[in-house]
Amino acid sequence: MKFLEKIESVSATEAKSLLRQRFLKNLEFFKQKEQKLYEKLSQKPSMFGLVVDECGVNILNLASNTLVYPTGADGRYVAVKSSVESAKNPLSHTKWKIGFEQNPFYMASSNLVFTGAACKEMFGYAYINGMNPGEIDLPRAYLPFASIYGIGGGFVLEAMNEEYEGFEALFVYEPFVDFFGISAHLVDYEALFAKCKELFLGVGEPPTPSEIRVFFLRHRYAALYPRLELTLFDAPQIESVKNSVRLESATLLRGIGSYEDEMVGWRNSQKNCPYSNLKYPVYTGARDRVDFPIFVVGNGASLDDFAWFLSKNQDRMVIFSAGTALKTLLKHGIRPDFQIEIERTDYLGGILREVGVDDIDMIAANVVDPDTLSATRGERYLFFRDYTASSYINSPKFLIKNSSPFVGNAAFSLALSMSKNIYLCGIDVGYKKGRTVHSKDSIYNETNELPEGSVRVAANFEESEIYSNQLYNLSRNVLEFAIYDNKECNVYNISDGAMIIGAKPCREPMLAVLDKQNAILEIKSMFSNVSEEVFEKNGMADIEKEIEVFKKELLSVLLLRIVDKRGFFVILRLFDEFARKKESQNDVLFFLFGGSLRHMLFSMYVAILHTKTENFGEFYLKIVEIFIKGFESLVADFKKESAKGRISGLLSGIKAL
Repeated sequence: MKFLEKIESVSATEAKSLLRQRFLKNLEFFKQKEQKLYEKLSQKPSMFGLVVDECGVNILNLASNTLVYPTGADGRYVAVKSSVESAKNPLSHTKWKIGFEQNPFYMASSNLVFTGAACKEMFGYAYINGMNPGEIDLPRAYLPFASIYGIGGGFVLEAMNEEYEGFEALFVYEPFVDFFGISAHLVDYEALFAKCKELFLGVGEPPTPSEIRVFFLRHRYAALYPRLELTLFDAPQIESVKNSVRLESATLLRGIGSYEDEMVGWRNSQKNCPYSNLKYPVYTGARDRVDFPIFVVGNGASLDDFAWFLSKNQDRMVIFSAGTALKTLLKHGIRPDFQIEIERTDYLGGILREVGVDDIDMIAANVVDPDTLSATRGERYLFFRDYTASSYINSPKFLIKNSSPFVGNAAFSLALSMSKNIYLCGIDVGYKKGRTVHSKDSIYNETNELPEGSVRVAANFEESEIYSNQLYNLSRNVLEFAIYDNKECNVYNISDGAMIIGAKPCREPMLAVLDKQNAILEIKSMFSNVSEEVFEKNGMADIEKEIEVFKKELLSVLLLRIVDKRGFFVILRLFDEFARKKESQNDVLFFLFGGSLRHMLFSMYVAILHTKTENFGEFYLKIVEIFIKGFESLVADFKKESAKGRISGLLSGIKAL
């Protein structure tokens, strides 16, 4: 007999004894497993207490002396019965919700030539085999993932423990220590921990966004979709955690990129800075950081508030204009010292000409369209960004890290590598209630309404009400990574936007007199057009051998023999391990193919969840065959393009002679 059934069927005295035994078992378990949680169990309850009487088990609100759970028609408290019912089928129970905010079939409408075709073919095959986009079919007695907000005494948590044989991951947060203490009388935590591939159990203080991010990164797919959520009660702490989960989990699908995008950048890079004949000086890094302040200016709405300060003090700072901030700066009579660009798009040059870039010097990522560089009559400089395949293929000696998703991230990281003192202006990574997202003089036509999916976040200036979304949240995360990696730098934030950990809020900096022309010359001296100073080697030399090794490793994951859906979650875990390993090794082929592989795997995952089939092993083999064919199409296209690149490089070298 299950524990919850047992305490419902015995006398109050016996139930108390069983609950006491379970508490002592959990006390010993947490003493060995989680010391912090063990200490919380030792605290005396002050808000809620456990009630056991002839009507069953309940919770008493000590302040109001009222019971939390009502009594049913049978005269028993409903705590156990209602919890058992809600645990049986989260997909159809009204108390549960699916937390995925985006269309999981998004790749069905993709225009990506190779990646989109593979995803559509997988969906097509699944549809022929009974895929139902409106229904999810989970493995028997197995949940991929669930978030539970508020333990509420632990009735539901133990009901789930008894209902399921395993969980891919559980995220549980309880703000009240008393509820956690009560749950220790009901939940077999040792069994629950054993059933979960990973269990996050937070009690009391809300987990930090960083802790949430790390947890979700370990379970990118299962935690992202369908992301079942159960909220047992409302509390400010719970709302805060739910907002963080919403941002951090949604961020996992942003900035993935695709093979097709990477190839646009690679072709541009081949034109801008071919290995054999550099057209423009390339950033090789600063020998020592200099003392002059660099103001990294973004196009957030708060730029309007501080344009006067930049105008008044522009002779005391070096100004990096990030992307579309240029129009607002010029409108206020501010001439940036360098225009920073990173976008691969072929229409950016036209926008810059229209805005009036004129003869402003430009520092651009190697992947920008050549026409972007041609837009200015000023001097042009290049840098290699991290996490773009072309950078790693070219094997440069120096990469700008933490340079995405926005141009503001790249401009900031570039400035961090050059100077000891960096100021952020208009880098809002969020938007203030009642204002537009971007500065009013920018190229965007916006209203003051909060964009859909907005979540309130901590503000740089306490009195401001700031909101964010998953893309701005990703940008903020990357800014914080960059600051953490450059602790020796002083970073000041004068933007009226989201708080950026590590950047000191600052309204009107006191700036010393600066020899600005010398500072600019120092920056320009950090670039070189000598190939030996820029490149480690010709990155294309061994690329085809590396592709074969990469393919072999990938297939060893995908072709693991599985017979049911639960086995597919083993594939997901192995792929995640494969991806993390490749990223940690800065594997050029993962940067080239990884975005597309992730889109394809997610599409496979969604197709599998929505298809109920009699012979899963056969179904999986066919759908993975489509996946592999899709990957082969990426490889074939790259080999064709790289052959063109080698011929182009050879001709370029001959012309140089």
